[in-house]
Amino acid sequence: MKLPIKIALFLMALLSVMVACTSKDASQRATQTNTDKRYSYEYVKKISVTQPKKALQVLQHAEEHKLMSPIDINILRSKVYYNSMLDYKKATFYAEAALNDPDINNRPEQLMSLLYLAALEYYNCGNYAKCLNMADRAITTGYKYDNRQLVGQVLTTMGQCHSEIGNVGHAINCFDQSIIIFKGEVKKSPKWNLYYALTTSNALKANTYLEMKQYKELFQMKPEYEGTLKKLNTLPEGISGVNDLANATFYSIYAIGYEETGNHAQGSALYDKLIVTRAANTPEGATFVVPYLMLTKHYNEALSKVNEMESVWTRSGKDSIDYNYIHNILANKAKTLQAMGRYKESLETGIRAYDLNDSLNRRIKAQNALRVSEQLGKKMLKKHIERQETLLRINHIANIVIGALLVICIGLMIIGFRINKKLKAKNQAAYTLVNELLLYKKQLMDHLAADEANNAKNNRKTLEANDDKQQQYDEFLRMEKMVIDRGLFLQPKLERSDVAKEMGISTSHFNELFARFSDQSFTNFINDLRMEHAAKLLKEKSNYTIEAIANECGVPIRQTFYRLFSKKFGMTPAEYRNVVADE
Repeated sequence: MKLPIKIALFLMALLSVMVACTSKDASQRATQTNTDKRYSYEYVKKISVTQPKKALQVLQHAEEHKLMSPIDINILRSKVYYNSMLDYKKATFYAEAALNDPDINNRPEQLMSLLYLAALEYYNCGNYAKCLNMADRAITTGYKYDNRQLVGQVLTTMGQCHSEIGNVGHAINCFDQSIIIFKGEVKKSPKWNLYYALTTSNALKANTYLEMKQYKELFQMKPEYEGTLKKLNTLPEGISGVNDLANATFYSIYAIGYEETGNHAQGSALYDKLIVTRAANTPEGATFVVPYLMLTKHYNEALSKVNEMESVWTRSGKDSIDYNYIHNILANKAKTLQAMGRYKESLETGIRAYDLNDSLNRRIKAQNALRVSEQLGKKMLKKHIERQETLLRINHIANIVIGALLVICIGLMIIGFRINKKLKAKNQAAYTLVNELLLYKKQLMDHLAADEANNAKNNRKTLEANDDKQQQYDEFLRMEKMVIDRGLFLQPKLERSDVAKEMGISTSHFNELFARFSDQSFTNFINDLRMEHAAKLLKEKSNYTIEAIANECGVPIRQTFYRLFSKKFGMTPAEYRNVVADE
């Protein structure tokens, strides 16, 4: 999974808390007879993001002294482990415990919110089948009780699942439907939680466009996304710190987008805004900043951020057999090491992530079997274990295939490195040849200028004695020098008649001269001069973009410029500039 996806997922994690905070379920509060607000459902939800450890302590005390109902305690524990602790395994355990409580069916609002939360948790575990199952139940329940907000939220999760399996069209459609729903909701009630849901839907849609490199669509939706975010920032924050995360998400997505499209100034400006957010300065903030650091080749800083995140994870005593640790820390560390050229360490980290992921799959299957045992008894357990063994065999075969593919990928990397080395040598040779050709052309023009100066000293009789063919050839050479000296070839729509007019001769006479002494067409002649001038500018004007040089040389269409330059010199303008930079 790419890093930008994780940015949006972190935002979605907090959305689930927000949804719970706005629940209209009064029954949960009616069951609480304790007057101490520290043991109220709303209080624990409010501190679940900023003070997760304290929230768990409160719930533990409430459970021991029966100050809250078991179903409320399980729901809140699930929220804390998901939103703040990022422990999806424990989060799904408590969500399932709450869903298996018969009392949940008497609380429709909590049931809908819990189904949505469970869908999110299974999504982050990588269990997309279970996620879609929970999402389907949530949407069915949402339509049953006419809860459009819930339907909008679940659609975002479905969109993420579609994006993960490569069905981008369905993903964008889900996000669009979610945006339409929340636009209608904020018109009826412009509350913070609704604007946050709308902001999240925009973030997920923008992130999908970024991952698919659909930059036109990404920047087209920016004004609407940014407007929603600005409105969100004007409203009283429902949960402390969440607006800061929403801002960090926006800055990160568009900083990466601008950097990938070559707009370094705007990308840098947004990155500067990103790094002053509170979210970016936490260990988990590596999720936001590492993609940009990788793009700008600040590999040491990127690796430092990932290592810090890993160190915090290790010091906290969390299990390393965890989806977030494997896919968001180890996988990104391997990518960073590869970019730095530390291939051995990258391979070792990748293999470690692969082994831990295999262990995670086995553990999840074992835990699923245990729950089935408790629910269905020993007879059903036997059938379930047989099915799990079959799945494990299939998984083992898949692991062998993946291992083989990994070896092939390493081989392809080595081959690619060698090819790149040969390509650089070829480009260097071509660059040397280009310089020699340009020097020869300059010497030829200087020689022609010297001949004209000498001819000016001769008398008219000498000129008349010259052979007619020689006179015409000299006239052709003067035409070529004039086109170069006056920069006529830089005109985008230069015609033969334009050159003839400059020379003071008829177009027909010009055509006769050109046909007699040139071994190429007029168009190719002009394009060759343009490409020679482009090569000179690429070398001398390192601050010019390739598009700017193309326009200055009279070839405003990028594709045409690349084609002509490659045809002339055997390498692209970008490759030529890289060779110049390496000198």
